Formats: sequence, C-alpha cells, structure tokens
Amino acid sequence: MRDDDDNSCHSPACAQHFRRMEDHIAFLDKRMAEQFIATQRERDLALAVLDKRIDALSAVAIALKEQQGANLTRREHELFVDQVNPDIRTLRESRAELAGKASQSALDATRSNVSTALVIAAVGALSGPVALLMAIFELVKGK
Repeated sequence: MRDDDDNSCHSPACAQHFRRMEDHIAFLDKRMAEQFIATQRERDLALAVLDKRIDALSAVAIALKEQQGANLTRREHELFVDQVNPDIRTLRESRAELAGKASQSALDATRSNVSTALVIAAVGALSGPVALLMAIFELVKGK
C-alpha cells in the first residue's frame, strides 16, 4: 500500500479511498491469478483426456488395419469359390456313385449266402439220385 497518493488530496477520506482501491486491485489481481491457475489445471486435464482419446482412436485404427489385412475382398472370395467349386462337384458326384453301389461287406455277405445255397442245392440235387441208386441196389440185392 502506498502512503502518498497522486491525486493531491490530503484528506484522510481520499487516502482511505485510495488504499481501498489498491486493496481491491490486489484482490482482483489475486483472483485473476487463481482463475488463471484453475484454467491451466482444466486445460491440462482436458489435454490429458484428449491424449487418451487419441491413443484409443489410434488403437482402433491399428486394429482396423490389421483386420482389413486378415479379411478377404469380394474378388478374392469369388476366385477362391471358383477354384473350390469343381472339387466340391467331384466330391458330390463321388458320394452319389457310392450311395448307388453296394458296399464291399454287403457283396461279401451275398457271395457267402450264394455259396451256401449252392452247396445245399448240390446236396439236395445229389440226394435224389443217390436215394434212387440205393433203392436200385436194394432191389437187385433182394432178388
């Protein structure tokens, strides 16, 4: 605070008024400094938040680039399908042919049954003439 004032008024009221003005200016100066510091803190906080957001967006951009490299384009997909379709068609035809044919085990079982039937038929076919021959020998022996 100043003891003398420049308004060339020597009245105590003027000096008191002058001191009050200086006090008010000092108060305003202090208040502005506090607001400036608060504004600096808010700015620093906003910068930190923005840095975090930028880092997050950078991470997303990197992930998108990596994903883009891993995905097929439509053209690449069409080329792949064109290459694979003939193989798929061949496999389907092969499966259809196999479904229309008998399996090897079914063929083996059928051959076994036919062989057994042929043996039984041969035994049956031979049993008639053998029985006839035996009957003839009985008659010849008996006479």
